[in-house]
Amino acid sequence: MFNNKKKRAVDTLINQQTIIKGKIEFSGVLYVDGIVNGDIISTTDKSVVTIGARGKVKGEIRVPHVIVFGTVTGDIHANEDVELLAHSHIEGNVYYQQIQMTMGSEVNGKLVHTDMAQTQRLEHKPIKSMGIDQNKLDENATEM
Repeated sequence: MFNNKKKRAVDTLINQQTIIKGKIEFSGVLYVDGIVNGDIISTTDKSVVTIGARGKVKGEIRVPHVIVFGTVTGDIHANEDVELLAHSHIEGNVYYQQIQMTMGSEVNGKLVHTDMAQTQRLEHKPIKSMGIDQNKLDENATEM
């Protein structure tokens, strides 16, 4: 169903020896084969996240294009498409415009189709316009 898309190079890789605690905001293509304890949020409407076979996410995913081979504990909000491959395991609701589920995938939650007219597009806002102090972000990042 979705295999006609061009393959894109991975911009960010979280490998299987990596554990991240906290929210991830990204653009482009993110591949998670490690553990993320926090939300994954896209800053653009073209972004793709893939949760690899060894990947585990405990948090909400808000990305236009979501591909899952591994485990997600939390809701998935994809304003474009979701692909759930064999052996994927979702503990939460899946909000999608288009979905592809392979035999062997598991969802313990609701599958909720969203109409494009109802779907809010992701909007990138510069940090300054959000009233966030960049210096504080830098300080917090160095403390972790």
